[in-house]
Amino acid sequence: MEIKTGISIQSQHGFVNTQYHQYPFQGIDDIDSKYITTITGPDKSIMHIITDSKAGMDSYARRLMGAIYLVLENNPMWADVIHAMKDAQDNRRKTALDEVKTADLWAKSEPRYWVTLIADEVDGYSEVPITLFHTEMSNEELARLVVLAPGRSIDDVAHWYTASAIEQTFSKAEVKQLYAYFKQRGNVRLGAHRAYSPTNAAMGVGAIPVGGGNDFYTFSEEPGYSLPFKVWGYFDLR
Repeated sequence: MEIKTGISIQSQHGFVNTQYHQYPFQGIDDIDSKYITTITGPDKSIMHIITDSKAGMDSYARRLMGAIYLVLENNPMWADVIHAMKDAQDNRRKTALDEVKTADLWAKSEPRYWVTLIADEVDGYSEVPITLFHTEMSNEELARLVVLAPGRSIDDVAHWYTASAIEQTFSKAEVKQLYAYFKQRGNVRLGAHRAYSPTNAAMGVGAIPVGGGNDFYTFSEEPGYSLPFKVWGYFDLR
C-alpha cells in the first residue's frame, strides 16, 4: 500500500510544497522491508531515495527523516528553507497566547486544579507522588481555556508545550470524579491545588521525556477504567 504525505514549507518568497510518496517493497535478497521514497522538491526536482528498517529506522516518520537528510546532502539550499519554516512555526507557537487576557479569563472562570496522587508503592518505592494529566484534550476544549494572540490559532497552542500545561489541570467536576474513581482502588491518596493560568513558556509533565527512572503511569489503559476522560500520571523515582 502506498503511503502519501505532504508538507508546506514557508520561505521568504511564500509557500512551496514538497511532496513525499513512500511505499514498501521487498527485494529478492532482502530479509527486512525497504522503502522507496519519491521526493518532489521546491525546485521541482525529483529524487528517489531507498531507506530500510535497519539502524533504528523503525517508523515511517524516522524513515522519512532519513530520506530528507539524504536529500539535503544533495540540495544544500533546501536546508535554509526548512530552517526558515521551523523558525516561523516555533515563533508562532511561543507567542500563541495573549498571556494577560488568558490570566484574566482564568481569574474570572471556574477554578482549575492540579491533582497529585500519592501511590502507596511503585517499583519498590513507597509514598510515590504521581502528577495526573489529561492525554486527549481536543482543540475545542483547549480553545475555551485560552485567549489567543492576534494572528494566532489554537493549532499553535495544541502543538506546543502550552497545551501540556493546560492538560495538567482539571475542572472541579473532574476532580470529584477522580476522587471517586481512585477511592475504589485503595492505597492511594489524592491532593488538589488551584492551578495558575498557562503561559507561552509553560510546560506540563505530559511533555517531559521519560526513561531511566521517570515514567508515565497509563491509568486510562487499565482494564475497568471508567472515567469519561483519559488520564495518565507522571512519576519520578530518581
